[in-house]
Order: sequence, then structure tokens, then C-alpha cells
Amino acid sequence: MAFMIVQKFNGKKLKAVIIARKNGKEKTKEVEFSTSYEKVDWVDVKIDKNNKRIDTTLRVNLKDGGEEGLKCTSYLAGARDETHWEQRCPWDKIPKSALVAGKSPIKARTRSFADLEKLAMKGINKHWSRVGKNTLSIDTENYELVIKSINTNIMSLNPLDLIYNTNGSWGRSGNAGFLGKIYYNVGYCNFLDWYQPSFINEWGYLDTVKNKVDEDFMYTSAHELGHTILRAYGGTWHSFTHDDSSEIWQTPNGNKSYSNEKNTGEINLMHYFKDDPHQSQYDFNLIVASKQDVLSLIWLKKPKE
Repeated sequence: MAFMIVQKFNGKKLKAVIIARKNGKEKTKEVEFSTSYEKVDWVDVKIDKNNKRIDTTLRVNLKDGGEEGLKCTSYLAGARDETHWEQRCPWDKIPKSALVAGKSPIKARTRSFADLEKLAMKGINKHWSRVGKNTLSIDTENYELVIKSINTNIMSLNPLDLIYNTNGSWGRSGNAGFLGKIYYNVGYCNFLDWYQPSFINEWGYLDTVKNKVDEDFMYTSAHELGHTILRAYGGTWHSFTHDDSSEIWQTPNGNKSYSNEKNTGEINLMHYFKDDPHQSQYDFNLIVASKQDVLSLIWLKKPKE
């Protein structure tokens, strides 16, 4: 694993120390950031030393993944002279025992792709920026890092499908560098996980307000996009293990403590937690990309040895 500590400015350049550890051995090397070399095409960085601000533009590639759980199908039923067409809809399979008073199944989208696109970019901008109490300390001075995301398929990160999901299995988002998916889960969902027996039903209702559905989608978008950044600077294993907070085969949680990080006033965007709370109990305003991750994002644009 490798990580970086920014030390000081030198003219128009940033100096940093790269510390790499492998098999118990450690190597250290000092490097300088400059504006003359680009390792990736999907990020631009502008450093304003006078105003202590770093503006970073991320070119994301968010696609319309459609919707799941809203399409009804017709089929033939009955025998001989009684043959007739009937309709089967996704919400028909919701157990009556799971229905909540006053909460009817969703039968038409409540968020368009344009809505999801705006929410995803808002989440990326929020959780990858470091402002206010979360500024970066560089050469004893505090810098704000402000992220602005632009949705485009030109010189952008790998594509991510935004999917509206209801009346079926809760959608698990993921980004392995290809076929990336981010689910907007709302309404009735079966929370049965992949490692549980298929005959178990764990239906519940995700309320937009009570369960903070929009906030969870914004956070999930920032987290899943973050895997591309972690792969770019730390490699596939670093991304898969969520900054060494979990193992690939570990289910369902990681080995970091949500409560401990919350007590510090900052929850790592990319970590998995052993005491992962329900989404309605998340403090989304404390979730932010770590200093290591945002500094590495800058390094991806401006490294020069």
C-alpha cells in the first residue's frame, strides 16, 4: 500500500513524500507536483496559493441505467375455453405481511434519470470536497479543496449506470471498473443478501424522508466513483479492500469502527465498518473522502519525479 504526505510549496510546485510498504519493507521518496505532466485525463486541478484554495474538476460518465421493478408483463392463463390474458406486476410479489399502512407500492418513477444525475454529482461534489472543518493542511496553512463534477463521455472516468429500483431485491451498487452500477433504492425492497438462503424474505419499505433515500444515493455515488480513484493511485487490491478496511471475501461488514470515526468528527467515505449502521442512522454530513485520497487525486494529475 502507498500513501502520501504533502509537506510544502516550492514556487509553483507542491512537495510530497511517498511512503510505500510491501512485505514489511518500507521505501520513502520525495517527489514534486508540477503542471507539466498528466497521468490521467479525467481530472483537472487548479491551485490558488493566495486564496488557499484547490479547485478540482472531475469528468464523470453517468449513464441512464433505466428502472427495475416497474414493468408489468402479460401471460396466458386458464385452460382450453377459459384461456385469457392476465397481467403480472413486480409489486404483486410483495408479501401482504410486509405492507405498511399508508405506503402503497411505487408504480411509476418518482425520480427521473436527470434527477438521479443531479443527485449523484451533488454527492460526488459534497463528499470529495474538503472545506470548512475538513480543510487540508499544507505547509502549516489550510487549503480548501473544492470538487466540481461534469458528466461527459469525453476523457472521463469509467461509465456508471444510475438505476431506479423498487418492488424487488434491494440493489447492491458496485464499481469494478466495468459494468459499474449505482442503485437508487426506494419503496418496497427485499433486503435478502446474496449470502442468505433464498427462501428468506426480508421485505421493508424505504421512505424518501425517513430513510434518507436521496442522501444515501448521493453518498453511494461518491463512494462507488471513489473506487476508480483508489484503483488509479493505489491499485486494484487497495480499491477492493476499501482502503484496507475489509477483505474481498468478508461479508457483510469491514473491520473499521463507524462509531470511532464518527467521534473524531470525520467518517471515511471509502471505509467499510464492522458496526455499519442502518442508512437512516448515518450522519451523511460527516462523511468525506480522506486526506490521503484527495491528495492522491491531485497527485494523479500533477506528479513529476
